Amino acid sequence: MSGKEWFHKFFGPEYLAIYGYLFDEKKTARQLDVILPILDLKKNCRILDMPSGFGRHSLELKRRGYDVTGVDLNEAQLEKAKDLMEEAGVEYPLIKGDMRKIKFAEKFDALLNLFTSFGYFSDEDNEKTAANFYSALKPGGRMALEIMNRDYIIANYQTSAWHYAGDRLFALEERSYDPVSGRMNNRMILVGPGTYHEQEFSLRIYTLNELVSLFEKAGFRYVRAYDGMTGQEFSIKSARLLLVMEKPGVPRRRSRKN
Repeated sequence: MSGKEWFHKFFGPEYLAIYGYLFDEKKTARQLDVILPILDLKKNCRILDMPSGFGRHSLELKRRGYDVTGVDLNEAQLEKAKDLMEEAGVEYPLIKGDMRKIKFAEKFDALLNLFTSFGYFSDEDNEKTAANFYSALKPGGRMALEIMNRDYIIANYQTSAWHYAGDRLFALEERSYDPVSGRMNNRMILVGPGTYHEQEFSLRIYTLNELVSLFEKAGFRYVRAYDGMTGQEFSIKSARLLLVMEKPGVPRRRSRKN
């Protein structure tokens, strides 16, 4: 599977059915409790959540007093985010855009790329995306990228796994890793009463070293890598990686000196 444009179809209603359990306000709040102190930001600073998906992080950031902008390519995700905003009685800018193409010029104090939202494209397009991240940040701005730890995935590699998707639905994930391209090619099958749906995705999973090199090539400076679950020091045994990179320059709108 080339997976060249898989992301145009993958994040539709079926994705929301499979991953809807993620919209747990307490879990989302705990994740931001780990990330935000690391970024060390003042309230009212400008944060870009890209891609923002159905807005679970953007919504919590807005509630905490941050000036957040969400960007996503998928219409179903954007509509769900609008529904959640309406239900919560909050509002923030929501833009339909492709990470490879959308351009901001030194507009944000921080950029969040969460829940394995990097590596969708070819290596060349992933580099273009990293360059766009760099362009979007003000000098001194920081990026937090939270993604699966490639070393952990390989060490605990499983070719298939089931999980409960709620409402009597179950999801089967079949995986195939290509060590030459560094891509994980997956097939997701959603089954339940009156339901059977298949969809595929292909993700470039980078090692920490590869990610640091990729973002340094875009101009970033490495800050630190953390365990994405706990915020403690990253190790090869960490299930998830939280990588922090900084755009060189004078820090802006930090809550305290580093």
